[in-house]
Amino acid sequence: MRQPRLSSVVERRLLVNYRLAPEVAARLLPDGLRPQLVRGYAVAGICLLRLGDVRPSWAPKAVGLRSENAAHRIAVEWDGPDGVETGVYIPRRDTASLLNTWAGGRLFPGEHGRAHFEVRETPGELHVAYAARGMTCPPWSVRGWTRGPSLSGRSDLGARHGFIVARWLRRREGPGQRVDISRADLSPSQT
Repeated sequence: MRQPRLSSVVERRLLVNYRLAPEVAARLLPDGLRPQLVRGYAVAGICLLRLGDVRPSWAPKAVGLRSENAAHRIAVEWDGPDGVETGVYIPRRDTASLLNTWAGGRLFPGEHGRAHFEVRETPGELHVAYAARGMTCPPWSVRGWTRGPSLSGRSDLGARHGFIVARWLRRREGPGQRVDISRADLSPSQT
């Protein structure tokens, strides 16, 4: 079946990465993939994002939908024809959208489980929590964000913040909006 071309906008993205014992990560992967290790640990994460203006590419923005979504990710590697290749394996996707739940795996790749999201967003704070069948994601809050450089490649951040790295992209603030973790309070929420 030919999949329809879709158009959407990433309105917000919070990526929380954490370290995981390699043997635990390996049990979650299909044959042929192995965890990519960083300082002896596998790297897993949850990408919490809001998509807006989701619609067939030929349709006007006015008919587009908005949805809260989550993808559980594991950094992986495999042996390719030219050596070791790397990528991300997504064992689970969840969404608040009934349409995404129905269409995932049918109209676009990846089945989506149904989830309930709690999101509070203000100019200086973002709080995201969600629950889905069989699991509850710990609530996360980001406070005191400022415009800052991309966080990739900054080795001190992993040690300083328990190997947790977050990126918060906000459409209304313009492209490239990111959390500067050195000045932000990123922690599991107590609320």
